[in-house]
Amino acid sequence: MHEGDALQKALSAANDEIIQLRATVVALREQLQSVRAGEEDRVQHAVVAANDEIRQLRASIAEMRNELDLREETFEAKLRENDLRRQHEQAELQQTIASLRERLEALDEIIKKSNRAESPAAS
Repeated sequence: MHEGDALQKALSAANDEIIQLRATVVALREQLQSVRAGEEDRVQHAVVAANDEIRQLRASIAEMRNELDLREETFEAKLRENDLRRQHEQAELQQTIASLRERLEALDEIIKKSNRAESPAAS
């Protein structure tokens, strides 16, 4: 029976090794699942962070566009205001020129009349 005991011990040892190997496989599967879950969490956090940064950048771009539009509108308004001011000033200057020209022509007529009046008296 010595041989039977040896066989029994060998079977028992093999069964113990099988149990230990199964336990190792289960532990490794759990560890692998834990690593995968950790990687998925890191990827998810990275995606959330990237999406947040994209949202912030888009908001910044929109804000800058609005500021640029406002500055452009202000600039255009100032250009129109300056153009109107220039047109009014030009019109006033043209009126002043016309008025001075009329006065000059009137004075010239008075001088001519005065010279004509003096000319016959001088003869």
